Amino acid sequence: MQQVEYEVDLDAAEATLSAIEEQLESDSPVMQAEGAHKFRRLSRNHFIYTSTEGSRLLPTVVALLEAPSRDVRTAAAMAMADFGVHPEGREILRREGAIRPLVLLLGEGIESPAAEQAAKALMTLAASDINKDAIRQAEAIPALLGLLQAALARPSVSEAAAIKAVPAAHSHSIFGTPSASPRTGPESSRGRPNRLSKPAAAHTAGAIMNLQMNAQNRIALEQAGALGILQSILDTGVENVATDRAKYILTWMTVGADQDDFRAPKGEKTFDELLRDSHLIVEPTDEVTAAKPIAPAVKPVAPSKLSKIALEPKRLNGKKVSQTKEPEFKVQRPWGGYHTAA
Repeated sequence: MQQVEYEVDLDAAEATLSAIEEQLESDSPVMQAEGAHKFRRLSRNHFIYTSTEGSRLLPTVVALLEAPSRDVRTAAAMAMADFGVHPEGREILRREGAIRPLVLLLGEGIESPAAEQAAKALMTLAASDINKDAIRQAEAIPALLGLLQAALARPSVSEAAAIKAVPAAHSHSIFGTPSASPRTGPESSRGRPNRLSKPAAAHTAGAIMNLQMNAQNRIALEQAGALGILQSILDTGVENVATDRAKYILTWMTVGADQDDFRAPKGEKTFDELLRDSHLIVEPTDEVTAAKPIAPAVKPVAPSKLSKIALEPKRLNGKKVSQTKEPEFKVQRPWGGYHTAA
């Protein structure tokens, strides 16, 4: 959805900034939280102004991520999540040092609203390629996986009843912000209540989903035991945005792996077999057979007359121009998803 930048009354906006600044620097936790919420609303409607004229407030908001009051920490994390929706905001927050305090907030646990908002902020920040490395270096991967592990834990009897009574706040979309959906909640699991219906689980899975698009992060995730945790999430049978994201992560972590590291599920085709079935020649990694390439299992189909005509030289400014195009092949993984190879 396209962001709309409304016109700004500079005098009124400056007065608003001064009022927010006074609240943020107040000794009252109530005033600090209110200031963080106002900063968030201002950045949502007037991001360009907030990121330039209002940038002097950012260090104070970032510092509030470590405030003694949980409400203040939560409000500051919410401001980071909204500010990081914008690509420029992600870079600014990294330079302001917001990543490490957000990672520390994850340690408050799956039930903490501050941890929930921190996971949401890290999910938006991880959409930046530069931030992917910075978030890993801030040791976010073990903390995020810890939250997912906590989401798998069996809640108390009273908590399970509360979860069952309140509809889960999830939409069935791996990319969108959670909203109400009838497919979520413990009633869709295989008889085992869990916390996967909580928004914190969806935001945490979303942060990992963005992080794993980096090769070094995939290695770090695998070393931290992500594959087992993600598979355990799928084994619950819950159908919501958190489990959809877990499925997406598992797929792309395997697709993104090196060919030599690929291990097909038992009874399924290997990576080489999938490529051979797609009429591609694959150089073998076995030293014994490395001297000659593997022949394709199926001979390529001869191009049709129509394709021959399409590949005939065409004229451009009186000169013949050959416009050949190499075919693309899509290799379907046994568990779904495609990897395009040329």
